[in-house]
Amino acid sequence: LELDYASNLLPPAQAQGMEDTRAQAVADAFAQSGIQDMRKVRALKFLSTRFWITAAQLRSWLILLPTWEAREELLVVLWKRVVDYTNVVDRALFYNSKFFREGDRARLFHRLG
Repeated sequence: LELDYASNLLPPAQAQGMEDTRAQAVADAFAQSGIQDMRKVRALKFLSTRFWITAAQLRSWLILLPTWEAREELLVVLWKRVVDYTNVVDRALFYNSKFFREGDRARLFHRLG
């Protein structure tokens, strides 16, 4: 049995993604750490109620995760924290085979509803 919770709340109209320098600092910290991918995702899940991000920032974090499972989980965790989430479902990210395979996309459609 697998239960996912993806909030149906959209970012408020005035929400802005975190400053690019902060997003890069997160990326740098994760790239330099020896932490397992799923632990990185759990850390971001814990902190995710405190920030908004852009699709470009999400993409830069996904690049750091070499495993398909961690990328899928990160997208589920941060889906509704992306201020321009319509840019997530495009060829540069969601339909880019470097990030998600066809089976991953099918699971994501199921998980995100």
